[in-house]
Amino acid sequence: SASASDPLDVYFRYFKFALASRLPSPALTAFLRKFTAAFAAAPRYKDDPRYLRAWVALADREEDPLAVFEEVEKCGFGARLALRFEAKAVVLEGRREFARADAVYAEGMRVGAAPLERLQRRYEEFQGRMQRRVERQKRRDAKRHAKVRERRPEAGAAAAPLAPAVPDENAAPKAAGKPPAGPPHA
Repeated sequence: SASASDPLDVYFRYFKFALASRLPSPALTAFLRKFTAAFAAAPRYKDDPRYLRAWVALADREEDPLAVFEEVEKCGFGARLALRFEAKAVVLEGRREFARADAVYAEGMRVGAAPLERLQRRYEEFQGRMQRRVERQKRRDAKRHAKVRERRPEAGAAAAPLAPAVPDENAAPKAAGKPPAGPPHA
C-alpha cells in the first residue's frame, strides 16, 4: 500500500483534513508536534515539502515561531526549499526585523532554494513593501516637520545670528547699502 511505502503520507493527509475541518487549535498543535517528531530522524523526509509544511504550520501556532525555525535549520529540514525561507522571513517581517528578513531571503536565493522563481517573486514583493514603508515614513516625517514649522516658524528656517539687544555705543552707524568705512587716516 502507498501508506506502507510512505508513512508520512498518512500524517500529511490527516494534516490537510484537520486544516480543512478547522480542528481546534490546541488539538492541531498537538498533532503537528507529533507529526514533526515522528519523522525527525528520517533522512528521507529532510527535503520533503509536505514535512516542511508541517513544521511551518507548527511554527505558525507556537508562541515563539523562531524557535521552531531554529530547530528546522539545526536539523537541516527543507534546506533547499523556498518555503523554509519565505515562512521565516514572514515571521521576521511581522516582528519588524526587516534586515533579518532581507537576509533570510538572500540566503534562500544564495542556496538556490526551489522553486527559486517563487522565492524571488516573494522577495521582490517584500522589497516593494519595504519601499512603500520608507515612503510612508518620509511622508510622516515631512508632515511632522511641517507641523513643527507651523507652531514655531523659526524651526524651519536657518538660525540667524542674534542681534545685540542693546545697541553698541562704540559701533559706527552703517550707511545703507555701503560697506563699513575703514580706519580713519591720520
